[in-house]
Amino acid sequence: MKILTYNEFFEREAMRRVGWEIELGRKTALRYGKELVEEQWYKIQQQLYVLMGCVGKLKDKNVLDLGCGCNYSFVFDGDRDRAGETYSPWLCRALHEIGARAIGVDNGSLEGELFEHHEGVNLAIPNSLGFIPDYSIDIANARLLFSSPEVFGNSEKLKQELLLQMERIVKPGGYFVYQN
Repeated sequence: MKILTYNEFFEREAMRRVGWEIELGRKTALRYGKELVEEQWYKIQQQLYVLMGCVGKLKDKNVLDLGCGCNYSFVFDGDRDRAGETYSPWLCRALHEIGARAIGVDNGSLEGELFEHHEGVNLAIPNSLGFIPDYSIDIANARLLFSSPEVFGNSEKLKQELLLQMERIVKPGGYFVYQN
């Protein structure tokens, strides 16, 4: 398994621009009845570029998104997240739209999502991903997990626990990509 940070990817390879990104954003937003703000769609594009840069075409790939987001609003410091848009599982929704086998894992609710999802999963617990078969994931993604408000200062412990599980579930030659 190869481990790659988002920063390492961007230093190694320039982002490629592909023609379908704007239409995919519109299609995904329309399906879920919400409008993606431009800044948010840019972040999703970045993730898609990194994932594609690792494994090529994402169609039919098993993509695990750790801390994928959930479908309810959060309130932090008195500032309400825009109708749940920031922490919604937009990457998994987009992956599902392009034919990847998106597997979303989050501590919050994912009820009603069209992609495979597992909610209420505490990733800090050993073997929390025990339901995922050995060597079945092409690429695991953890872009915002370690900066999540729910992690608060336990990111190194969480990262070490997840690395043990990634060794078991990511295919040989597959990737675990994360953002510090």
